Amino acid sequence: MLAHAVPSTNGSVTLLEETTASAGGLIGAGTSTTLVAILGVPVGAPAGDANHQLFGAGGQEAPQAAEGSVVVDVVSTIDDPAASVTLSVNGVGEQPAVVANGQFTVAGVRLHFGPNTLRVAAADQDNNSASKTITVYVDVPSARKPVSLTRDVVLTIDDSLATATVSANDGPPITATRDQASGRFIAKAVPLTQGRNKLVSTATDQDNNSAGKTVFVFVDTSPPPRPTVGVTPSVTTGTNITLTGTKAAGTSLWINGSRVASVSLEATTWSATVPLVEGDNEFAVVAKDAAGNASAENRVNVIVDTLPPVLTINAPAKTNLSPLTVTGTVDDSLTTVTVNGQPAARTRRAFSASVNLVEGPNSVTVIATSPKGYATTKTVPVIRGTIPTIQSVQPLDGKKFYAGSPTTIQAIATDKENDPVTFQVLLDGAILVDWTANASQTWTPTLADRGRRTVEIRVQDGFGGYTSKQVSVYVIRMPVRP
Repeated sequence: MLAHAVPSTNGSVTLLEETTASAGGLIGAGTSTTLVAILGVPVGAPAGDANHQLFGAGGQEAPQAAEGSVVVDVVSTIDDPAASVTLSVNGVGEQPAVVANGQFTVAGVRLHFGPNTLRVAAADQDNNSASKTITVYVDVPSARKPVSLTRDVVLTIDDSLATATVSANDGPPITATRDQASGRFIAKAVPLTQGRNKLVSTATDQDNNSAGKTVFVFVDTSPPPRPTVGVTPSVTTGTNITLTGTKAAGTSLWINGSRVASVSLEATTWSATVPLVEGDNEFAVVAKDAAGNASAENRVNVIVDTLPPVLTINAPAKTNLSPLTVTGTVDDSLTTVTVNGQPAARTRRAFSASVNLVEGPNSVTVIATSPKGYATTKTVPVIRGTIPTIQSVQPLDGKKFYAGSPTTIQAIATDKENDPVTFQVLLDGAILVDWTANASQTWTPTLADRGRRTVEIRVQDGFGGYTSKQVSVYVIRMPVRP
């Protein structure tokens, strides 16, 4: 026994095994109606710039009608001019055919990228009936089929000592090795292309008996078109809203990760009622095809405004800096915000504003007004302090040091508000001593430090900004005593 299983782990690829190998054949079933089902394309030469190719009917091409689909005419012969004929595609709908001159025609049949199951049913006036089902694929031409991915192909073989290979699209065989845990044979990294792929597997036992199997799998990694969303109110007072729009046939519809419309091969419109909460209600609308490929998002926002805005303010209790950037949030993106009477910049629900402060106490007043006029006001106090000042530093500018001899680096600094201060020492722009409360540090230069060096001492109080002083020092070699 030899069987195939081609797993899909990431949901972005679907592999569909061909179920019918040929198109055509007689349908009699003992009735007086005989139907020969032959898939055809619209009258005239195939389009030279075809984007898709049909398999199961001689490989003729048909022009593209919509992204991921083609429209063809299905034409066949029938021996009863009074019979009624219908066509269904993928189990959906029964399109009536026009019967004339020993033929029937169903015009404008839409087929989607991948496998399509066509079922033709005919009934005569005596209620005798016959039907025929075929599977055809809409595929991309070979020129548009670069290798797009690799997959592991799993084989079930009833001889654990057998050897096995798998080849894809008439390529070189890839050896399948037996997995001890599952007992199955796995061919690693089999190259597949977008669209239809032929997989041929062969198993050989120790007596050189072999068995093989050929299956066709279909790879679809192309995302469907982005769905549309109809006109929606930007502001409402309701507790729910019905969203509507359009989507590609053969896709499902998802809002914020939840499916609201199942895959439909025919439906191109959608509708969903979703709950609303106070403030912003953002909806990411996505279409997914049967393979799980997701379209680009269509985002809409509906604001519920029945209450004063929820306002948060981010401002320090004390700072040495002016102007000060005040930031915060509100609960919807259309609420207007002023800070000390000036309009704040907005990014969705966030706001920011620059506020000039005077030395000492300041008040920052923020007013948020919703689209329907509800208002929230908050005031926060902010004290503007001063950056510490440096009275003196050691060493003095131009000081010389002997390499290998310890030297002291220190500063005397004061802060107007008596805030605790910290110190940082840099040597030629690189940190020698990071921020510390210790105003005095010891540095022992080495011979590698010889020459002119720049020592910078910085002082801060932790409320923004720092003051600094630089001195130049010289590191020299210790003189050699006679």
